[in-house]
Amino acid sequence: MKKRVALLRGNSLNPYEMQSYAPLLPEWDLVGVTTWDNQFAAENIPVPVHRVHAYTELMKLLPRALRKYPDFALRQLLELQVPCINLIKHLQHFDIIHTADVQYYYSYQAVQAKKRYGNKVIVTQWENIPFALERRRASQIRNRETITHADLFLAITERAKEALLLAGAAEEKIRVLPMGIDMEKFHPAQRETTLCDKLGIAATDRVILYAGRLARSKGLVELLCAFARLLKDTDMKTQALKLLCVGTGDSEFFSRFSQRLGIAEQVQMIGGISYDHMPAVHNLAEVFVLPSLPTHYWREQLGMVLLESMACGKAVLATLSGSIPEVVGEAGVLVQPYDHFSLYLALRRLLSDAILREELGRKARARMETHFDRMQIAAKIAEAYRAVLA
Repeated sequence: MKKRVALLRGNSLNPYEMQSYAPLLPEWDLVGVTTWDNQFAAENIPVPVHRVHAYTELMKLLPRALRKYPDFALRQLLELQVPCINLIKHLQHFDIIHTADVQYYYSYQAVQAKKRYGNKVIVTQWENIPFALERRRASQIRNRETITHADLFLAITERAKEALLLAGAAEEKIRVLPMGIDMEKFHPAQRETTLCDKLGIAATDRVILYAGRLARSKGLVELLCAFARLLKDTDMKTQALKLLCVGTGDSEFFSRFSQRLGIAEQVQMIGGISYDHMPAVHNLAEVFVLPSLPTHYWREQLGMVLLESMACGKAVLATLSGSIPEVVGEAGVLVQPYDHFSLYLALRRLLSDAILREELGRKARARMETHFDRMQIAAKIAEAYRAVLA
């Protein structure tokens, strides 16, 4: 009989992460455990989904003025550390509870289920800032309890491992294992004509792509400033440059900011895109940019969009924020965050040098094949499952 594994992710069960687990389905009985207010559509998630209620659903009762600001809401939820309702009971029949991040209340509930029912608990750790969310004594106690009773930690980066070590996790219980990417789905390809027609992208348009949340912490102000400076560059004025921004968030603010910079006609914000269409979107671009900014409470933890773009053989430009350097290695260009001028110079260099773009694209694809292929990652996850059950 297959061993049952609960992939516990609160309201963040998503197709980006789950692509690394889908190959395990023939051997393991995987179930994604999420809340009814999950941020992602269930039909895009490649494992069966079980839903539970959570007090986060009370967010819907907040005044509309507060619900407009997801960063505010996120901060409050993380501080309150709200639990899922009856989660421990829901977890009793699973052999392994595979949760994410020590600091979430549902991870604490996972170790409480272990105490009651004897499940094994694995924690995938994304957070790379030590003690980032321990602002209350109660959070410290819960986190320590989770760290003490978890059977194994899968840190997605070396920085995440360091955060765990500082928090008191035993080094012998930590393995570094990133998320993977579907290399057959994300691969270099020609532009799709139908997608170009739909988005109004001409054959001569040179596309710079950003994908992710439309938020200040993602460095979009700096990117828009860099792009505006690029359009004023005398060597670039004859180029049909277009900045394509994919994602949801404060599009109204960034649209107004584009107008203020006088670049609204060259900036296209297309909202969220189905994950199935993201390979085609990445292959529209000559350069992919992720200009994330480090803050006190968040630094880029992995950057799944970087993996996607690199798997598509694109030249990537990103910032020295969080774990980005671990992902990019020597296969991309990295600049200081909060620096639109360095971003502009790097964009100009990449757009002016086709040989450099091709070289970086080849290195990027090779790096993904070597370190981030989801089949390799899935095999190592299976090894971890067998280890805790032995």
